Amino acid sequence: MIYQVLTVQKNGLSANIRPRIQFHGDWLTEMGFLPGALVQELPLPGEAVFNLYDENVHYRSLFNATKEMGGTLIHVYNINIQTWNGPGFVTTGNHIYKSGFKLGDELIAQCEYGRIRVRKVESGVRIIPVARNVKEYTGEHAPSVLLTGGWLEQLGFTPGRLAAVAPAPGCITITARNNPDGYREDVKFARRHKMNLIQVAVHKGFPRIRVKGPCASRAGFALGDFFAASCEYGLIKLQKFDPLRFGF
Repeated sequence: MIYQVLTVQKNGLSANIRPRIQFHGDWLTEMGFLPGALVQELPLPGEAVFNLYDENVHYRSLFNATKEMGGTLIHVYNINIQTWNGPGFVTTGNHIYKSGFKLGDELIAQCEYGRIRVRKVESGVRIIPVARNVKEYTGEHAPSVLLTGGWLEQLGFTPGRLAAVAPAPGCITITARNNPDGYREDVKFARRHKMNLIQVAVHKGFPRIRVKGPCASRAGFALGDFFAASCEYGLIKLQKFDPLRFGF
């Protein structure tokens, strides 16, 4: 069982915009979704289910049964783009709305062999994979937390601003600091509460926060993990991903 993060994207011209969800990655091969296979998509209340049919399929019967349930059939094909070459498939159309999804929604996909369940991530939460940090002198890989995008600025984490980072088992809390007494008082605050103090950087025009290996390791985050980021103004709380929280 693995989990993947997806987004409901735009498809088509401005006069005829439709929702679109794309699946691609090595994990599709592991789950049996190979080029040429047939995928049945069924929209259900609060989720979409994708079932694999790769052999002994009577297409007309499956098509009719799927249509009666409000679903659609999709073929897996080989994607050949600059960043990826391998199996993938795309679902697009207004049937996506039947699952309660809308444009811009972040989705979490529970993937097992022959079946993918997709659910919406609740408002105010982001699902982010643990990043890979390469140690400068040893070349070893260590877990790290990497947050970037315009959403950070909306939460008050503007470039140049200081943030206090507090690791705890299974959790990292990042708090924007705005001490009117200046940098020294922020340093004292961080030391007194056993926090790390970092500065929000800028990357490709967007704020960027990176919490490097030791802090992520102390929180128990490991490479391959996901964490759920609960956000409010001036505060980001990162917790280990719990499938039960999202109805899986």
